[in-house]
Amino acid sequence: MRVNKTAENSVIQLPNVELLKQIGKNADDSSLRVYLVGGAVRDCILDIPNYDVDIVVEGDGIKFAKLLKKELKADTFVAWEKFGTAELTVENIKLEVATARSEKYEKNSRKPTIEPATIDLDLKRRDFTINTLAISLNKENFGELTDRFNGREDISKKVIRTPLKPEETFNEDPLRMLRAIRFSAQLGFELEPNLIRAIRKEKERLSIVSQERITAEFFKILGTSKPSIGIVGLLGSELLDIVFP
Repeated sequence: MRVNKTAENSVIQLPNVELLKQIGKNADDSSLRVYLVGGAVRDCILDIPNYDVDIVVEGDGIKFAKLLKKELKADTFVAWEKFGTAELTVENIKLEVATARSEKYEKNSRKPTIEPATIDLDLKRRDFTINTLAISLNKENFGELTDRFNGREDISKKVIRTPLKPEETFNEDPLRMLRAIRFSAQLGFELEPNLIRAIRKEKERLSIVSQERITAEFFKILGTSKPSIGIVGLLGSELLDIVFP
């Protein structure tokens, strides 16, 4: 997917994306609002190829995913009822469909209690502003960008920050601290100073994350195009001692 860089500030053009238009049509036929969200939108703006399509529906995501399975003649289909999400593949494109939701976390768990919500609340719960962008797929405003947290500006400035206070974001899901470092290495973006201070403050929260998940995220950092940025970030944020106690 590519962005028309001459598009107006509020609109991103998505040429030759017949799959997304078909998803929008299916949503219109079901009287649902549907959006392309997260990393797929971020990578469009950065002109980075991305074959993972993340869709959020204001409504029953699994029911809509089952409709897409039929209409798109999906090759595979898996659903997670508890989280209101499903994953299907269509001609080698991985499509994840989720119910728009809000989340509440218990102090000692990364597994949230979820409730159906609006797209605005769904975007608010996300990790970083660069991942809070959403593009409408409904016919009446296909390609229109929702940007509640100035994510597009942060992409332009190459900065990583959180939509909420960083302490709150990291306290809820401590693995996001490592994800911040990974995105910095992956995209060549700077971490906002307040974000670094929050990581140092909340670093002990990583104790509620399994070592398996921590190790997996660490290897993702090493697998970026500039892993040295990630190592420097781990040192500067004091996370390296937590990753390797």
